[in-house]
Amino acid sequence: MNREILSILLQLVDRRRVAIICALAMVGALTEGLGFILLVPLLALLVGSADDADDSLLSPVTSFFEELGWQPTLAGLLAIFLALVAVRSLADYIRVVLSMRQSIAIVDALRARALDALLNAEWRFLSRMRQSENRALLLAEIDRTATAVDQFAALTRIAIGLGVIFLAALAIAPPVALGGVILGGIVFYLYRGLRRRARKTGEQLSAHWRRVYGLLEENLDALRSIKSFGKEDYASDRILRAFVALREVRMRFTADNALARALLQTGAAVIAALLIWLALVPWGLSPITILPLAALSARALPQVSGLLETWHTWAHSAPAVLAADSLIRDAEAASETGAGTPPLSPLLTKALQFRDVSLSHRKGIATLQDIDLDLRAGEMVALVGPSGAGKSTLADIAGGLIAPDSGQVLVDDVRLDGDMRRAWRRRVAYVDQAPSLFDGTVRENLLWALPEADDATLRNVLQRAAASFVLDLPGGIDCPLGEGGRQLSGGERQRVVLARALLKKPSLLILDEATSALDSVSEAAVAEAISDLAGQQTILIIGHRGALTDLAPRTVTIDAGRIVADSRDRQE
Repeated sequence: MNREILSILLQLVDRRRVAIICALAMVGALTEGLGFILLVPLLALLVGSADDADDSLLSPVTSFFEELGWQPTLAGLLAIFLALVAVRSLADYIRVVLSMRQSIAIVDALRARALDALLNAEWRFLSRMRQSENRALLLAEIDRTATAVDQFAALTRIAIGLGVIFLAALAIAPPVALGGVILGGIVFYLYRGLRRRARKTGEQLSAHWRRVYGLLEENLDALRSIKSFGKEDYASDRILRAFVALREVRMRFTADNALARALLQTGAAVIAALLIWLALVPWGLSPITILPLAALSARALPQVSGLLETWHTWAHSAPAVLAADSLIRDAEAASETGAGTPPLSPLLTKALQFRDVSLSHRKGIATLQDIDLDLRAGEMVALVGPSGAGKSTLADIAGGLIAPDSGQVLVDDVRLDGDMRRAWRRRVAYVDQAPSLFDGTVRENLLWALPEADDATLRNVLQRAAASFVLDLPGGIDCPLGEGGRQLSGGERQRVVLARALLKKPSLLILDEATSALDSVSEAAVAEAISDLAGQQTILIIGHRGALTDLAPRTVTIDAGRIVADSRDRQE
């Protein structure tokens, strides 16, 4: 699994920037290592004699300076030491800034890719997804992916630092360096059980986040029903139990992390003490050599501890990389064919035709079967039938949202396939039973359909949609509507949405259960607005029997995915 995750992350990162970050980490680690090596001659000068120093290290250092024509002095060595510290600090600063930019860039790119994949996926794929899955992807999983990226970068940096510390220790005392690597490898091997637990906890966390988002969405959308049934305690209990389960997973990770830290600190201290004892007693190293080794140990201990803790967090965050990548790839696999600007579609001056159209939403269960239907240009047709009969699915096919499994859909004898289906959607306007308004002004919501429309055009379309009440609102067409248009009643929202649809000047206007949630007064107002459009454009009305469907001169009845009656047949 780690190989697959690394492959995904390597596709996300800017490799040039990563190379610079790694180079800066190397510079920081090398300057630190050189500083530790420089401690040996520095301590020898402080003591005033090199007799106690390890000649195998001191001689090469002094020889190097002599070749440069410089006799080491205390002031000179201190100046070099401070310069190394300054270079390391500068390299670390630049590395941290670049790493943060890299992390932010990855999150932004991944979110953009996820949004692009979702927005360009086929409607059949999107309609099967829960919105909570989309929210979990765009928020929790991508944020955890960013954490995984940060941890991977930290692992790389710490590994480079430990590598340089090992080389410095190898230069000072090879037996101590090799002994530290062997003992550290043993500790890392014993740590594998906690790594597996962290990975499992990370997978559980992804599942619990999706559960929490799902419960929050369905309960917040059903607040009116919850209150009317007196189920506040029940809803609260379900949500809180999901949060408790999420909390337990996070607590388990925190406890495992704390246990790992305690074990690592203890193990590292034991290793350091053992190595110092071996260096002093059996191997007989000089105190001047031991002091830099002790400093290296003090630097290496938190690095080793940080390496394993970071690995633990990485194992916990890594499953989010797979989860996010899987959802994005599924959406990309369901992408609509074609790219770039769609071609110009027919204007619907003749007819919209269905020829032997069939579709199955689920394997083996037909939603529509052998549909043959003609909608003439300028005709108003009501499509009626029981719930689940396939009315909305037929409307989605008519509007170009869904491609049929078999058969043909034609507009003015042009087949709606691929790019042409996408182009046709631009000539279609929907008004459904759940009007979608954005948190903005009336003007901003209307201009979504036609950005270049002027005030006169907006007033005209509001009047045609029986929505002139907007002009009497505080601010008129610049009145803020609030989230989802909550400042308006249901009927008012529906008429504003109808005005937006008309502003698009669609070739086909689809009204899908557009008045099913309205009272009789609001329904009558919308029906009056629709009746004024008769003969001006092609209108497909979806619904049960009611004021809106009664407006249509022609009624098509659908049941169990088949057309069972067409009033035109009786008229002809």
